[in-house]
Order: sequence, then structure tokens, then C-alpha cells
Amino acid sequence: MPDTATMIPKGKSWMLNLRVADIEAFAAQLKAEGVEVELDPNTYPNGRFATLSDPEGNPIQLWEPKLP
Repeated sequence: MPDTATMIPKGKSWMLNLRVADIEAFAAQLKAEGVEVELDPNTYPNGRFATLSDPEGNPIQLWEPKLP
């Protein structure tokens, strides 16, 4: 899993994490609306991740859990 300490920009103290059912489709929808999304190409033991930021630069992490 990505290290959250390295994902939070300097000067920010929190990060929003959202669970999504289909990270590929959700990232595609966001990109279609002009949102910059970084989809992690790796699959971790607990699932897949993507990162983006809100308009104030606060980080948002998307998580698609790995199915058992």
C-alpha cells in the first residue's frame, strides 16, 4: 500500500480516502471532466489505489478493495 506520509503535500495535515467499486471506471469519469488523477499501476494485497487533489490541494485517495 502506498505510504500516506509521502502522499500528503507539505503544509496539509489530512487526506480524504474514498472506497470505490471500479477504480478504472471512476478514474475515467474524473479524467473526462478534466480532473488530474494518478492511477497506481500496482495491485497491492488490499487492492488498488489512485490519487487526486481537491481545488485547495488537499489529497484524495481512491481505493478499490481486492476481492477475496
